[in-house]
Amino acid sequence: QSHGDGAVFLAKTRIIRYLHEKLGFDVLAFESGFYDVPKAWELLRNGETATTAVPRGVFGIWTGSRQFTPLIDYIGARATA
Repeated sequence: QSHGDGAVFLAKTRIIRYLHEKLGFDVLAFESGFYDVPKAWELLRNGETATTAVPRGVFGIWTGSRQFTPLIDYIGARATA
């Protein structure tokens, strides 16, 4: 069970960063709205900050967790790179 468990969110963030930085993975999928996630990505690519764009597209079970913040920051830093 990972819903609402901060330790699991931290572990997932570390795994995602490892897969992206070390193994070249370039797709990240969330258990969120089919329309909402692409819209959040569009907002990021058009210059909206990750702290406002990501919560608009990813379910609050993720974005409401303080332990998810490092991943939001990571996504934002990579969105325009």
